[in-house]
Amino acid sequence: MSDNETDTKIVTPLSKSLLAVASLPTCPFTPGFFDNVPSERQPRTLKGMVDYAEYFVRNDTDPLVMTFPAEIDYHGKYSRMAPYFNLPQSVFPFYTYIFKSYEPYTVEIEVRDLRKCRAQFELRLLNESDCPIAAVKASWSAYEAALALYNEVETERNGCMISYLTS
Repeated sequence: MSDNETDTKIVTPLSKSLLAVASLPTCPFTPGFFDNVPSERQPRTLKGMVDYAEYFVRNDTDPLVMTFPAEIDYHGKYSRMAPYFNLPQSVFPFYTYIFKSYEPYTVEIEVRDLRKCRAQFELRLLNESDCPIAAVKASWSAYEAALALYNEVETERNGCMISYLTS
């Protein structure tokens, strides 16, 4: 039975969304994803960026973007999404006196602080127990692509290689 035959049996909205993401042209699972990515001078600085960090790029101005289905691990060791981590000190609630009790009324956040707000989260690869097979393969293909890019760079720099996980 092919992946598509199996996937057509899964009709939940989540499954449909996972399959839609897996079929995007920016998903490494999509045939031809790396066709327009130059192999020379990777990674390199990106024109227009002031940080001088190295990026994998499609051309001089476009970073290589990978879209893939995955689960967010909210309780992961490196996840930082709680309000105490994200929201700056300028955030404070206003209270109003209603029916002899204080109820939260509104929250004021300064725009300059919203621009600085960040989230850091861990992703978990999909598994076949509750996801369409094509979505699982797309999830793992992104992991394999990122790891291959990393290992290729580290090989050239005589750095530390990371071994592949098994599904």
